[in-house]
Order: sequence, then structure tokens, then C-alpha cells
Amino acid sequence: MRWNLPVDQIPEAWFNVAPHLPAPLQPSLHPATRQPVGPDDLAPLFPMALIGQEVTSEPWVDIPGAVLDVLGLWRPTPLVRARRLEAAGTDVIDINLGPARKDGDAMMNFVVETVAEVSSLPLCLDTTNHVAMEAGINKVLELGLPKPIVNSFSAQPDKMENILPLAAKYDCEIIGLTMGQAIPIDANERVAIAYELVVAANELGIPNEKIYIDPIILPIGVDVGQMHAVAVVEVLKMLSEMFEPNVKTTCGLSNISNGAPDSLRPPINNVFVAMLASAGMTSAIVDALDMELMRTIRLIKALSNQSLYSVSDAELR
Repeated sequence: MRWNLPVDQIPEAWFNVAPHLPAPLQPSLHPATRQPVGPDDLAPLFPMALIGQEVTSEPWVDIPGAVLDVLGLWRPTPLVRARRLEAAGTDVIDINLGPARKDGDAMMNFVVETVAEVSSLPLCLDTTNHVAMEAGINKVLELGLPKPIVNSFSAQPDKMENILPLAAKYDCEIIGLTMGQAIPIDANERVAIAYELVVAANELGIPNEKIYIDPIILPIGVDVGQMHAVAVVEVLKMLSEMFEPNVKTTCGLSNISNGAPDSLRPPINNVFVAMLASAGMTSAIVDALDMELMRTIRLIKALSNQSLYSVSDAELR
């Protein structure tokens, strides 16, 4: 059972069981002298405030204000977060393991199985480890979930050889990144890579309808960030005229504001997602718990006649 307390009801002190025991606990011994450890022995390892909490005989120990502040932030566990993402209107949950070099397959199996306990939403599996990717796909199929999105491959030879065939083998949708050994600044170069990716996928029997192209967003604050932002918008406009039938598009939206002060990230994200939508972006990897961003997305869908407008679309919820 779990209780989620509001900030004003979080306990302000820890209960110390030691004074209530029928007999005192045996003291910890110093590994060198085999004598009871005192505060001076612990000082090189722990702050004095923490040592005081450890040795006190008081029945209640005040929780430091800085710790209470962190407890008040309440970062939810992955299971709680998955539930909240689904409730917030998420279409697909992205599971990002990164390289997952050590025991990647076991890690992917665990995460997929854990998330599946609380959500039946489709999953997007994000890792550069092809062994972990295949393990995740098989686990998803074993659990009876919708086929996952493979995230991602690029023009790099190892991704072409190891990741792309998995999407073909298991008939999954796949995301292609417009990059080779580097990310080009020029929109035309990115479009050329996009063409290469789509042709490679088609040759393995993956139709355009199952391909997402990610033109790759970089932080606006880096040296060429603004040029990259302009290129992404240009790529989206060109892609809509290149393929028949059209491929889909996506991006990691929050990359655009990475490195900006926290207070400035929401407005940057909100403006850029509207620009991307007007250029033809069909999806984006976003934080569905960001209520302002989700409101922007709902209004984009309504104002572009993709959904029936409701007053609640304009409300924060």
C-alpha cells in the first residue's frame, strides 16, 4: 500500500527506535583497533550532523530542512510515472536505455516487463545495443503488447547492419536519424541521408508507413544551434514532397532547450513544437506531464482540424 502525502503533511522528524529497545545495541567496532567507534572515528567519512543522528538517544530526530525540500519535490518512481504518462494522454512510452553495454538484454527485459505491469500502451525501445533491442522486442511480443517502435538507426554502418534488420524481422516501425558519422548542419545533406535511410528500409521490405524520420534537434544554445533549428524546419517541409506514400516524422523536442535555465525551457519548447507542427512534423517525443506543452499540442491538433475542439483543450490539465 502507498500513501502520497501533500507537502504540508510530510513528517518533519524521523522516529529513532534505539531508545525503545529493551537493551542497547552493541556498538560498532573500529576495524583496526577493535574498539567501539566514536564520533572522531566517523568524522573523516560523514558530516557531523549525520554522525549526531547516528549516535543520538533522542526518540525523534529532526529531518534537515534541505532534505525536506527534496522530499517535497517528489520525483515519482518509474511505475508511478508510467501510470501518470498514460493518464496524461501519452500515445507511446519511450524506454531509453542508451548504450546499455553491460547486461543490456536483461536490463531491457526488466524495464519492459515492469512498465507493462502498469500500462498497456505501445512502447518505443531506444538503445544502440542491438542485442538489448531484440530482447526488448521479444519481451514485448511475449507480453502480448503492440509491436514496439525501434529507436533508432542511422546511416552509420553498424546501425544499418544491426538495428534496421530487426525492424524488418519483427515487422516493427522504426525511427531513422538523419546523420552519418556526424550531424550535418545543411538541410539538403540531411534530406539526402533521409533518402538513403528510406531506400535501405524499403529494400528490407519496410514500407514508408512504418518509417519515422528524425531530422535531429540540437540545443539552440550551442554555437550552431539556431542554424540547426532552421535546418530541421526546412527538412520537414522537403520531406513532405519527397516520398509517396509519405514517411512519418518525429523528434526529441526537449533537445532544443537543453542547457537553458529551467524557467526558460517551457517557452522555448512550446514555440518550437508549434513551428515543427506547421512544417509538417507528425509526432514528437515529449514530456506528457508538462501541462503547458500538452495544452499547446492539443490546440495545435484542434486548430489544424486534426481533432474536435473543446474548451478543455485550452485549459491546463
